[in-house]
Amino acid sequence: MKALAVLPLLLGLGWPGFAKVDDFDNCPEFFLGSVQIWKNRYRHICQTYSGNVKMFATLYSTDHRIPLFSAYKYQDDLGVPRPSLVWKIEPQLVKNTYGGDMMTVTELRQHDQNLDKKDVEKSQAVNEDYDGSFYVKGHLAPVCHRASKQDKECTFTLTNAVPQHPGFNSYSWRDREVKVKEYIKKHCLPVNQQVDAYLMAGAVPGSSSIKRFATNGMVLSDSTCPRRIPKEGYEEGWLIYDSVTKTQLIVDRQEKPLSGGKLVAVARNEDGRVIHKDGRLWFWSKIWDLGQGQDFTKMSSGVNIPKYLWGAFCCRITVAGKTDWFSKAHVGDNDEDGDVTELSVAELEKKLAKDYNLQPFTIFDGKCKDLQSSIYQYQSAASAAKKQKVG
Repeated sequence: MKALAVLPLLLGLGWPGFAKVDDFDNCPEFFLGSVQIWKNRYRHICQTYSGNVKMFATLYSTDHRIPLFSAYKYQDDLGVPRPSLVWKIEPQLVKNTYGGDMMTVTELRQHDQNLDKKDVEKSQAVNEDYDGSFYVKGHLAPVCHRASKQDKECTFTLTNAVPQHPGFNSYSWRDREVKVKEYIKKHCLPVNQQVDAYLMAGAVPGSSSIKRFATNGMVLSDSTCPRRIPKEGYEEGWLIYDSVTKTQLIVDRQEKPLSGGKLVAVARNEDGRVIHKDGRLWFWSKIWDLGQGQDFTKMSSGVNIPKYLWGAFCCRITVAGKTDWFSKAHVGDNDEDGDVTELSVAELEKKLAKDYNLQPFTIFDGKCKDLQSSIYQYQSAASAAKKQKVG
């Protein structure tokens, strides 16, 4: 009877379209040259949004619950502000009879009232996996390489995001995305007045997963910077706000709670440091007991923390009077130092074939020459000191 009750709802709302998660045959336009398929190991998603409009392509690992790469075409930024919205999921990873447009879990429930969220979690990450986590949702296909409001919104799907160290996400990897964007706009030749550039960005799984924290009467700080709050009687206070429990806590610069309670646990940072980086205050995720005396629980979410991220682009460039397809690639360590190394696409392919255990692994089907000029590299002072000490 339940199935009959849901049927009118399904027929009434309808599905916004059927994207395919079996192969990339429906979205070859995001790849330069032939496309590799790994049907037995991973899901191949033609990402669609807003009425089955194809946006980009993603190779997804349901075992790791993260994407291995997203492939897309560059779009000139039209000056549209970065959207603020709820992250979406891929319905067809849950059930292949669902519609293909990315949507939120709430929107999916409007189509299927019997949806069990555990079925969603078996196939992919959900927002709750990041609640109270030290790591942030890091885009593979980034917002800054997209044009319109719709183009930017479509990047906010958890099948296009991996857990990133907040410093790496906001500094060196973000800088790399911007530098690549600037280079493409300046040097890549257009086709029909549109920049013609192919890009891929991916992540290599690491050896651990992010942990999920249950609040149980406690306040979890977000992984972003808390807001400074000058308050009478307090020297310098910081407002910690938990978007899940809708509660807040004021702490001083030494992280001592000023509104009652005590710090009982530190997630992902054993010594409880307050990090100052480039003059900006960073709070690692923490849990404060508000006085209820309840215990907190911690469990593995199964969402893998990547060891490193990689990115590559290829476009037509005129060098020394000759026009050809040229490429450049980067890899970045997903840690506090966040070093980014520049390399050729051929070198990256060799590295990924080994680390993914996918033989062979090609990015642009061998159609691009290595660009000799450097675009962006980053080595932190800490990494440089370590290497100097080893040497």
